[in-house]
Amino acid sequence: MSEVQAEYVFQGHWVDLSKGRIMGGTITTTTQNGSLVIALLAVLTSIATTHIWHLLAFAYYMVRANGKPSDGLFRQQQAILRTLPTPTSLLADSVKLWWIWKGHADRAFVRSLLVPLVACVFAVGTLAAGIFSSLIVDTSDINVLVKSPYCGSVVVGEVNGTSGFPRYMANYEKFATSYGVDCYENQTILPAKCKGFVRPTIHFSTERTPCPFDTSMCLMGSARDAAVSFDSGLLDLDTVFGMNLKSEDGVQYRKRTTCAPLDIDSRTRLMDPADCLSCLNRGPYPEEQMEAFFVGTYPGDGEWPNITMVQSLLESNMSTDIMIHSTISYADPDVPEPQFTPLKEMKRTDADIVLIKMAKNSVAHAKPNNDPVFSAHKPSDGLDPLTFEDSTVYLSDKTVSIIGCTEQYQFCLTRGSEKSCTNLTGLPSDFTRAFPSASDIQSAALDVLFASSSMMDISNPLSLNISSMKSTTGVIPPIPDDQWVNELHRYESIVFAGIQYVTSNYAIGPKSKDPMADSYTRPPATEGQKALCGMQKMKRSGGFASINVFGLAFVTAIACFSIFLDLIVLRFLMFLTYFRHILAPRIDRWIQDSILQLQRHAYEAEGQGHWTRLNSDMPVATNREAFTDLPLEPLLLRIGTAGTWQTLPSPVTKSSGSNMEKIELVRTKSSGRSHEESRRDEEGEEDPEVLAAWNTDTVPYYRQREYIHREH
Repeated sequence: MSEVQAEYVFQGHWVDLSKGRIMGGTITTTTQNGSLVIALLAVLTSIATTHIWHLLAFAYYMVRANGKPSDGLFRQQQAILRTLPTPTSLLADSVKLWWIWKGHADRAFVRSLLVPLVACVFAVGTLAAGIFSSLIVDTSDINVLVKSPYCGSVVVGEVNGTSGFPRYMANYEKFATSYGVDCYENQTILPAKCKGFVRPTIHFSTERTPCPFDTSMCLMGSARDAAVSFDSGLLDLDTVFGMNLKSEDGVQYRKRTTCAPLDIDSRTRLMDPADCLSCLNRGPYPEEQMEAFFVGTYPGDGEWPNITMVQSLLESNMSTDIMIHSTISYADPDVPEPQFTPLKEMKRTDADIVLIKMAKNSVAHAKPNNDPVFSAHKPSDGLDPLTFEDSTVYLSDKTVSIIGCTEQYQFCLTRGSEKSCTNLTGLPSDFTRAFPSASDIQSAALDVLFASSSMMDISNPLSLNISSMKSTTGVIPPIPDDQWVNELHRYESIVFAGIQYVTSNYAIGPKSKDPMADSYTRPPATEGQKALCGMQKMKRSGGFASINVFGLAFVTAIACFSIFLDLIVLRFLMFLTYFRHILAPRIDRWIQDSILQLQRHAYEAEGQGHWTRLNSDMPVATNREAFTDLPLEPLLLRIGTAGTWQTLPSPVTKSSGSNMEKIELVRTKSSGRSHEESRRDEEGEEDPEVLAAWNTDTVPYYRQREYIHREH
């Protein structure tokens, strides 16, 4: 079926109940709006993952910040974590740290392994999150809700002579045949025409079964495989037919068809058409004969009411095509259709009876076959029209074969976990007897199923696959001995394609394609019928986008929460006294390892700056002095240069009240140590220059730290 037209697609918020009320929330919009949402989700996901990574890096830093003395590798790892790098940057920096520190730190590889692994996993997770966020918006083969002003159903049984209805039925049967053949016949990749329904095809089982009638009626008698059965099982109208029904309004549908070739030898009579002028619906030709088949009776005053079907032998001799004729008898006498009365050997009270006459005429087969319906063993010599050589073909053993079928239906209503079902029976005309407590929506859905089932049953298809197999010379190639089963399977596929069409077309309405449809359609009258107009789901492959509301809300909530938490924890709470008291002293280490605090420490080591806000992540120099660039050479390489201070481990204790703790400063000169300096060191005297510097404001401020000492 071609996909639903754009003007009949509902745009806005709705709930796909087959996915649940939470997961089924859907917004249908145009592809332009969908693309905009995809872009916004991509940006939001990127921002969210960045802030989540910040929180993870902060947590890992805080776990490690235990205050214990550690080597340089640990300190550099902490400093890198403090910068909150991206996962890929942290991965690269961790690998570089391992490479530089191998041989200089214990277990450098093991200690550098966890961080890059976590960073790599998070990077992959970020990629997955981006992909997931894009899946929230779907633009191909999406479910859309139908909204049409022409919603209405075909009035079955009252429209046979109505203007426009024959044309509607012709188009309908043409669609069902085309769809059933193209979409049901084991297509690995379905054509575009097969993507209009929520479920492209309805799967049904196929099995060989005993004769559905008295065994005397079946060609294969009492054989266990005398017939073939097709059973759909219970089909949910929501998941299979696309009706967006609530759980308390659930409806299920089942169709079972059983067919068998009939033994008509004893029920066939050769007649003169003049003896039954009404049988051929025309006047007889000279010397014409016909075969009459007695497998049921027609009500009326005709001369031969017990003749069910006839076949002109003149037409059979002149035709090289297989001609089909079918008739049906409903088990329910109230179904408004002309009926024949089956023989007592075939009569069933729990099934509708269908007779399918296949007039094989003068169809030629390339090889003989033992198929019970298409058996051909009569050799016929002729001339091959292509090669002009003598050839032998095989004609059918019998002019006509008749297949008898039973069709049974089962309907179930569900209310949550409760279910009530009818037995397998013929198509009922009134569901109120079986379901007196059905809701308005369930009653409306049952009416739609009745219309679709009565308009398309196994008596409708009028073509065979075997006919399309003929070569250019008009000869049918070799066929298997169960070709009749394949043909009936094709029939049933066409039937289900037609049922799908009528069921879904209720919401769209026949008038959407036929302006004359008012003559054979009925607009919705009850509240249930009106509600059902807005419950049909169809497939649409372009022009619209489907946004999953739960996914959109989930991603947005996670993103906003992570952004809020990151900003609150890392930008606000850590500077509150109460929060810092809880996490102290780890918060202090976090602050002191910030880039600006590390810069302050570097300038202090050079003796530059008077600093305030020492417990903030942004220290401030208060003396407005100009700072020089930090030197590139290490501090110890610059010892011996005038004006450089070296810190040594043997302390000189300053008087109480000073900010300096256990520090000794030694003035070094480029000329090296003098004899007087050496003497003072040996006798324990203090250098006057050191004492002078001690008492000046130029001595930089030092907090507790680990110092390096080198012998000279």
